[in-house]
Amino acid sequence: MLRPQLFIGFLVFLLLGTGPAACFKSQEPATKVAPQARWEPIFFKMINERLAESGIAELRASQMTGNDFEVRVWAGFGGAGEDGIILRHSSGQWSGFHLHGISRGPRVVTTVSNLATPKSGWEAAWQKLTQAGLLTLPDALSIGCNTQIFDGVSYVVEINKDQTYRTYLYDNPSHAKCSEAKQMLEIAGIIAEEFDLSEFKTGGWSSQGESDQFTHVSQR
Repeated sequence: MLRPQLFIGFLVFLLLGTGPAACFKSQEPATKVAPQARWEPIFFKMINERLAESGIAELRASQMTGNDFEVRVWAGFGGAGEDGIILRHSSGQWSGFHLHGISRGPRVVTTVSNLATPKSGWEAAWQKLTQAGLLTLPDALSIGCNTQIFDGVSYVVEINKDQTYRTYLYDNPSHAKCSEAKQMLEIAGIIAEEFDLSEFKTGGWSSQGESDQFTHVSQR
């Protein structure tokens, strides 16, 4: 029979040896974040300002559990401002939000509204988006498809899925020649059609008077 002192010591050893391991196993894996591209600090300065105005957390710092995921698509980035949509799949249910910040006049504070159900239904609309390459498109800069023209309509996509976060940019894809830029325009067109958001389709809003402060940003 173990003496009381040895028995207590044995219990302490078991608790210290298995407690932390058990806690670690119960935690969800940490979100992996892809290396930052050169364009991110400039574009995400604007995106994060919109999120702060709306009280919404940054996606790269969010943790998705199980099969949950979230995708955000941003359009604009000229003098007229930016619009964003959030597509969230949580516990088997879809939800969406529209962050409106594009204005033809003075800059407006971002407003947030719920997205209506897509015209084709959530699953059908999601299938259209994924078939167009929403989850798989590379960053334009990584394939030499960036135009270095930032006075039109650019698109930033954020994806947090399978405990991994990544983002990609297509700057003014209507002026790019690669097939991936055409896919980005197709994705924007699907969003515009399914959610009745003309802001996401190139040519859907005026870009007169936009700033050229982002020209050649990818060369910096």
